[in-house]
Amino acid sequence: MRIAVNTRFLLPGRLEGFGVYTDELMKRMTVENPDDSFTFYFDRKFDSRYKYSENVHLQSLFPPARHPVLFYIWYQLRLKRKLLATKPDVFFSPDSFMPLGMHIPSVITIHDTAYLRFPKYIGKSNLNYYQRYMPKFVEEAAHIITVSEFSKKEICDFYQVDPGRVTVIYNGVSSRFKPVGKDARAKTQHQYSDGKPYFLYVGAIHPRKNLARLIEAFDLFRKTTKSDMQLLIAGHQSWHFNDMLNAYEAAKHKGDIRITGYIPYEDLPRVVGSARALTYVSLYEGFGLPVVESMACGTPVLTSSADSSGAVLAEVAGEAALTVDPESIEAIADGMRQLYEDASMHDRLCDLGLANSKRYNWGKSADQTYQVLKEVT
Repeated sequence: MRIAVNTRFLLPGRLEGFGVYTDELMKRMTVENPDDSFTFYFDRKFDSRYKYSENVHLQSLFPPARHPVLFYIWYQLRLKRKLLATKPDVFFSPDSFMPLGMHIPSVITIHDTAYLRFPKYIGKSNLNYYQRYMPKFVEEAAHIITVSEFSKKEICDFYQVDPGRVTVIYNGVSSRFKPVGKDARAKTQHQYSDGKPYFLYVGAIHPRKNLARLIEAFDLFRKTTKSDMQLLIAGHQSWHFNDMLNAYEAAKHKGDIRITGYIPYEDLPRVVGSARALTYVSLYEGFGLPVVESMACGTPVLTSSADSSGAVLAEVAGEAALTVDPESIEAIADGMRQLYEDASMHDRLCDLGLANSKRYNWGKSADQTYQVLKEVT
């Protein structure tokens, strides 16, 4: 097969979300299928590290697509023209966007439908783009991949899609996420938290991530336990993050809350593995990759309950996490207290999480994705 791939999120030193997903899938798929030809299309100068094998060809098409007007130019003009000229057997887009009207079989991955659930938290121009083009992408795609049963139901319900056109392929977890030793933990805590134990959040700084309540819950936890625990919030600022900043400024223990910004993907495993627990009480997710990455490190997870908007997190975590109502500051604080005080619970969740993380394998994800690409040609 000749496979064209949208790889605009393969950004060296800035891998997260779509970039991690693309990297983990394609570095396996390309090596395991040497008789196929893969052309990766970037929206800026590419990095040669992403030439995973000899059957990979890298191409840059400008302009960089980081705004709806540029989305249109890149996908519907530049990329479309290139694909029509080269006529690949299939086009794969890990970020759900695609050129329209090509008559080339296209497979898109839709990770979630947050733009439909939380439209007020998306910039107006971006929201307009989603509202105008996502129904067209869904209609024209030969097949849709998504990352959880929860997201499949959302896609089918919102867009009236035949469930047979949507395949659930879970994300995996990189082998670099594994338990860390005592020395590495001490070094990491010295670097990030003044040598003190910490709770950790990893992900975008965005209202649906529920960070304002997490900060308020941490304040309440510190008040009731008198511990020296810290809270690390790691991730880039996305849209509408003022609620989180206001909660931080109002926190009595803001001196023990570290807003680190983006932590390089290469350093993330030791930061995750050195945490007392991951505190990931998001209001809505398509999968929640930090949950399984933390479990693979033997780090207990506090996350959202199945009877909340975070239903997918309960799907992914199974019985291996402590779940709470994400809309209750008291419940989140009590979850923190349990993971701080109850050593037996802490250790039990370490073991359960390690076992649960083995359900998620990027090699399996790559194989299943390749089969979908093969079936639509």
